[in-house]
Amino acid sequence: MTPETILYRQIHESWIKNSRPTSQAFKPTPKDNNRLSVHYGAMLTAEEAWLYYTKQLQLDSGGVVAVTVAECNFLDLPVEPDAVSLAKSDSIRHAEINFESFSGNTLKKKARQLREFAMQRGWLYQPKR
Repeated sequence: MTPETILYRQIHESWIKNSRPTSQAFKPTPKDNNRLSVHYGAMLTAEEAWLYYTKQLQLDSGGVVAVTVAECNFLDLPVEPDAVSLAKSDSIRHAEINFESFSGNTLKKKARQLREFAMQRGWLYQPKR
């Protein structure tokens, strides 16, 4: 994984307001062990990531945005491979952005900053409606 590695984030439709993801889309919850789920862009395109997420995993997504490993590093958010994905030699590499060192307003601020990085890049894939 290099600093330029793209990390795709699926955005649930309930997290889209005025055609933009809310910062909630980048805020992990305690039930997620304060880790944010992403897929490595080097392994697939944004559309392929969306198809995998919605068709194979049968989860809901209103589209795909992305941040980079460098952007996460800038915010002191480590990006870690998902151990289950590695153990299965999964060709669709799953990773997690680790927010465990942060809580409260600091966690919210980092989520907003990640959203802003993603929105500078714009939507990388949205399904046709």
